[in-house]
Amino acid sequence: MNRSSRSTSRRDSMGNPIHITNELKKFDKNYHALLNEIYIGNWKTASLSLSLFPEQACEWKEVKNRAGNIMLHSLPIHFAIKVNAPQHFLDALLDAYPESASMECEKGRLPLHLACGMPGDWADQIVRRLLRIYPDGAQTPDNLGMLPLHLAAKNVIASNRKIIQMFLIKAYPEGEEIQDKQGRTFKDMTVSNGSKLCLLNTYANNAPPTAMHAHESEGTNKIMKMYKPVLQKKLLL
Repeated sequence: MNRSSRSTSRRDSMGNPIHITNELKKFDKNYHALLNEIYIGNWKTASLSLSLFPEQACEWKEVKNRAGNIMLHSLPIHFAIKVNAPQHFLDALLDAYPESASMECEKGRLPLHLACGMPGDWADQIVRRLLRIYPDGAQTPDNLGMLPLHLAAKNVIASNRKIIQMFLIKAYPEGEEIQDKQGRTFKDMTVSNGSKLCLLNTYANNAPPTAMHAHESEGTNKIMKMYKPVLQKKLLL
């Protein structure tokens, strides 16, 4: 059965009938609209696309180089977490395809790994839900031997990083002593990245007035740009 023949009985995520208009019919011709909208951060349209075709949450995007090596192998949930999608959209993706919580991308990373590096205030909620769906994710290493806990230790941006770390340690207490392929434990990374955060704060707090004015008026992008050469050397960014 093709999609056009199903359109009259299509329903949204709440089970309500969807009245197909000319504007919505474009999704029948552009079935992969979901990934396109995730890329550009158009969450209203992405949510509509997912509501119309929830099976898109199950579709893998794969890219190979000329040698045939896989350069990209990800689900929409991987893409959405990487671009810091809003919580309601991530929840919708998991509702549509809960099994995606156990699926690894080309780097061997689960959505849980990626969520541990999110800067958003809702990262802890996504981490909690992913652990609830797939508890074994807490003890799953990526291709570099890093657990989600290692990546949580490297996240010096998220304000709720301590909560995330607590969830992961509770799910897998032994993870604190596990080493990645470079021999680093969670504690090693916590100390290292704690020092980076202190350096970052030091440069921001001691910036000249012109830099601080840029910081206040246009956000942190300008101040980071002004100090990028120094930060690259000091913090290995």
